[in-house]
Amino acid sequence: MTTMNLSPNGVPHHYDPLEQLNNFLPKDPNIDKILGEIDKNKADTLRKSIEDYRKQAFIDYKTGHLNKNAFNEVLKHIIEGRKENTELQKEHMTVAILDLNYLKTFNNQSEQGCGDAAIKYMTDFVTKRLREHDGKRSNDDKRTHDLFTRMSGGDEFGVIMRNCEPEVAKKRLDE
Repeated sequence: MTTMNLSPNGVPHHYDPLEQLNNFLPKDPNIDKILGEIDKNKADTLRKSIEDYRKQAFIDYKTGHLNKNAFNEVLKHIIEGRKENTELQKEHMTVAILDLNYLKTFNNQSEQGCGDAAIKYMTDFVTKRLREHDGKRSNDDKRTHDLFTRMSGGDEFGVIMRNCEPEVAKKRLDE
């Protein structure tokens, strides 16, 4: 599921939540090995089913962005990796929960769907901002360092910033 969203300044940007998820949670290489040993049609059907499952499990249906399940799995994966890898233990990491203030009031005073539009706008805006910062980190490393997710059916969002100094993380979150 690739979406093309308009950024707040009207410039389109592409966002593929499953591609971002795969930067943090690589697919199990054994799946391709197993699927390679069965009939091609069955293997294609199973690959499609696995992809559909990942979408249902990890993508927020209102925003098209990653959800709380993705946040939890990525955080668990990072923590496990840090236990085993001393280089990762040296890397700074910030985990934050953001709350969109006054969304309920805004939603109650506006037309139906305005709250959903505000949430979608915020997820597009923050995702684009995080990607802009990722691009400034290193020309050699094109993977996404930051993860932004919608935490529940409401106005809470999760952020994981890897390899980001605490002072820089605070400044970026305050923007």
